Amino acid sequence: MEHPLGPIRQLTTAPVTLGSPDWLSPTGYAVIMERERHSKFNAGSIGLKPGDKGYYAPLVVGCVGLLPADAAWFFNNMRTGDVVQVLNTGAPAVEPLEGFGDWNIAWAGYAKR
Repeated sequence: MEHPLGPIRQLTTAPVTLGSPDWLSPTGYAVIMERERHSKFNAGSIGLKPGDKGYYAPLVVGCVGLLPADAAWFFNNMRTGDVVQVLNTGAPAVEPLEGFGDWNIAWAGYAKR
């Protein structure tokens, strides 16, 4: 794929978990927005409240999970701002205005904005 900033190249692939049948991870391009060795998921950060479906199940709310060796490679090689492509989730792409979802807008349409 050719992007205006230059060619996008694939560094690796890895098997992943993609949320749950009730809450799939979005398909498409995503930007790494944070990089932390340890983090505690807070369901309130995505708008959930106690009693909401998914509030007490942080491992199934659309996150992408990696095996330990792949997670170590990812942490050691990827940085904030890097772009990741998530495939075959069964869900639509990240909304263009959610985080850095604008990577999912075709260049011709993006250039007209």
